[in-house]
Amino acid sequence: MKTINRVLTEEPYNKMWDYYMYFESEDTVKQFLLQKYSYLDTLSTQTLAYQNTPKIIYYIKQARAYYNAAQTSNTLVKPLLLYYGMTSLSKALININDPYYPKTTSVLRHGISTRKIKKTQYHFLDDEIKIQKEGLFILLNDILKGPTLPLNTKFLVFELLSVIPEIKDSYERLNRKSKVVPVNLTHHYQNPKQTTIYVSQNVLRILATDYYGLIDMLNQRNKDDSSKFILPEDPNPHATYLKLIWENTRGHHVLDEPLGFNNEYFIEDVNRRFFIRSKITKDINLPEISIHFILMYMLGMLCRYESERWGEIVLSSSSSDMFIINDYLNISMRKYPNMILNHLFNELFLFIK
Repeated sequence: MKTINRVLTEEPYNKMWDYYMYFESEDTVKQFLLQKYSYLDTLSTQTLAYQNTPKIIYYIKQARAYYNAAQTSNTLVKPLLLYYGMTSLSKALININDPYYPKTTSVLRHGISTRKIKKTQYHFLDDEIKIQKEGLFILLNDILKGPTLPLNTKFLVFELLSVIPEIKDSYERLNRKSKVVPVNLTHHYQNPKQTTIYVSQNVLRILATDYYGLIDMLNQRNKDDSSKFILPEDPNPHATYLKLIWENTRGHHVLDEPLGFNNEYFIEDVNRRFFIRSKITKDINLPEISIHFILMYMLGMLCRYESERWGEIVLSSSSSDMFIINDYLNISMRKYPNMILNHLFNELFLFIK
């Protein structure tokens, strides 16, 4: 991300979609693609920009229609509408980064799969997803610079939900252990190169390390050489919070950095509050966009192909799954288009009320 775009608005969701209007005009989309494809030879740049302009416009308009329908739809069909909206936005992002998409019909598959037959005593949080060899998810994850996932890699739903910061409270109310810990920042600028942060001692349990090991873990996952974490003092074993220093050679407070901490262990909510997260599994973490794509795929397939199981979750009082699902649907509808918009423009958009 190159810059931070803070947009003051009374309606963050609607204002976010207003920015997508940029991609619904032939003139603006063509000029945008000419710039994105400028690394190609001149003839190819012109030809591919001309060919892909109507595709990008269609993807965005279709996504808008799906999300608009999801806003007023019944929960029985809402996940399917949101998933189709996600796929349209994802295809736009892929096509803008890959002028030749789709190269083969195999990349049009989902790229992930779930169990077709659900158990009678089905619980969404205990379901699992399997990564396939090719498909939309694979292309999306690659563009986001996510980890290379071996064929048939599996993730459990509760593992994926545990690292989404906005649903931390709902997740923990189901007696589940969240894998995100809020980070408190100092907002003063006494030293412009340093940001002091405080984080609960719980982070040591979640990351299975000690105070000194935490610093090493964080520094090993910095994505550039312009910043590092340092210890300001020896830890107080009786303190509730740990104190860390984030040092940035560019002289920016972390809130003024479009990429934030730019570290695999940090994640942000839609209002730019920071959290430290654990890996989803022992060895793997995923970009947040990839996590949302997987979860909505599972919910979409559940309500489309497993109507009985989905009806039991939505309409009966015997399942606790709907409590977390409803919270997730609401935050994903707001956050996923925002994250894609950030990547399309290469800016961090903060819609602030």
